[in-house]
Amino acid sequence: MYKKYISLEEIANIYCVDLKTFHEFIYCGFFEAVTKNNKEYIPTENLNKIKRVINLYKTLGVNKIGIEIILEMREKIFKLNEENNILKDKLKKSEEDFLNKKIKKPQKEGLFIEIDL
Repeated sequence: MYKKYISLEEIANIYCVDLKTFHEFIYCGFFEAVTKNNKEYIPTENLNKIKRVINLYKTLGVNKIGIEIILEMREKIFKLNEENNILKDKLKKSEEDFLNKKIKKPQKEGLFIEIDL
């Protein structure tokens, strides 16, 4: 699978964060870096997470432990929302199946229909 990368130095310059802080973020497991030719790179797919971490750290003053907790809670919320949507879809299908079984088509055309209760 082909991935795009951006150098750690470029990201540090863009967000005005020193490399030591980024190395601490990597050590904490917020994102991963790969090394090639003695230069570190981060997959561009992690840019949104990097922005989130930097915003929490620089703008809001959240420490690294707090960032870890926030990221874990965020991930749990996304998983719970996915599970909730799956359950809603199953419930909707069950309701539709139930209603389709309960309502029978009339034997003869007329004013009355048969309904099992």
